[in-house]
Amino acid sequence: MFGIQPPFHAFIPVRRCGGRRVPLFVCMQRWAHVAITEGKMGRRR
Repeated sequence: MFGIQPPFHAFIPVRRCGGRRVPLFVCMQRWAHVAITEGKMGRRR
């Protein structure tokens, strides 16, 4: 989906980041600031 999906994403807690459900490590590393920035602008929902 993202390009690189480590096997351990299966048992990692899934949190809603920017209104989307993504693996916790993805939310922290990438989509965290992306969701906040674009979330405020309303570009990507």
